[in-house]
Amino acid sequence: MKDIIITGLQSWDIDIGSNCKDIAQEFSKKHRVLFVNRAYDRKTVLKEKLGQIKKSKRGQLIKLSSSFWVYTPKMVFGSINWLKSDSAYDFIADKNGKAWAKEIAGVVDHLEMKEPMLFIDNDFLRGGFYAKHYPYKNLIYYIRDNLLTQSYFQRHGKRLEKRIMEMADFVFANSAYLADYAKKYTQKSYYIGQGFDKDIFLDLPEKSDLLEHIQSPIIGYIGNITAERVDIALLEKVASENPKWNFVFVGPEDDRFKESSLHQLNNVFFKGKVPPEEVPMYIKACDVCINPQVINEMTQGNYPRKIDEYLAVGKPVVAIKTLAMAPFEEYVYLADSYQDFSKKIAQALIENNEILENNRKLFANAHTWENSVSKIYEQVEID
Repeated sequence: MKDIIITGLQSWDIDIGSNCKDIAQEFSKKHRVLFVNRAYDRKTVLKEKLGQIKKSKRGQLIKLSSSFWVYTPKMVFGSINWLKSDSAYDFIADKNGKAWAKEIAGVVDHLEMKEPMLFIDNDFLRGGFYAKHYPYKNLIYYIRDNLLTQSYFQRHGKRLEKRIMEMADFVFANSAYLADYAKKYTQKSYYIGQGFDKDIFLDLPEKSDLLEHIQSPIIGYIGNITAERVDIALLEKVASENPKWNFVFVGPEDDRFKESSLHQLNNVFFKGKVPPEEVPMYIKACDVCINPQVINEMTQGNYPRKIDEYLAVGKPVVAIKTLAMAPFEEYVYLADSYQDFSKKIAQALIENNEILENNRKLFANAHTWENSVSKIYEQVEID
């Protein structure tokens, strides 16, 4: 049994799906894991004091199992992303990284961990500075999003993501696109795919009544509804030009979606955020499930977890064609325009049958966190 420290952009108490959390849980089946929550910044401390958010208590170590702990650092980071000077940013970030490493070393000693591996999830702005000061056995950088497409990460991220990938002993990516991107900086870059929580998709009731008030055919999208990733214009055209299809959106909307003309269409329904355990039944209630992504540098490389979830219920799926969708091509209808998107929905409605449904389920069920993490074990001497 080996020891592993995992940290990244997301904390344990996040209320959405998290690859980092799933990987940590899979590691803990064979190894001892310390999951380190993202250290607070001053803005987060202020929000907590005002009662605007509820986060894990700083300095608290929680034991989740005999081999799994979650720790929230005491230290507080200053907000430095606004600094234009690379040297000034690095000077402060290095001091923060040194303080983080010293604090975590104390927790590691308390847990009597020996020569832990350090696994950093997508946190290139801070991660390289942690790693510089922590005596890890192996450094793993996990990339699951092309964050450099977002303005917040661009000022310092371009050089710091390159730096951490060059530092890392291994880089693992959840999409082939991101694995190829990382190969610009290291030959030790590997595509490992990812999994999903398939247990909640097993043994579903034969029928769902969640959408019984909406007439079939129901075209469904389940997930975060954000204009940064989902194509509003495409949806407006497809929904308005196909009034006999009813479109259901399940998940939280951003402001641009709330202001879109979709809310004025009689055949479009927004259900809002629902409990995770209800997601499979909403999928089951749909005739076709969709993933109408905007094409940009971020979405080209995104592994589509929701596609696995759709397929696990056996549903026909229509999605915009991206590089990350290539492994799904045999099981998903891929479209390259809004006209093609409509055509593929019509085709999916006509062609669906029990054989196709079973094939989709088998394909999705091969995408497990066990399989994904086993690909890490193949490269790193940890198993």
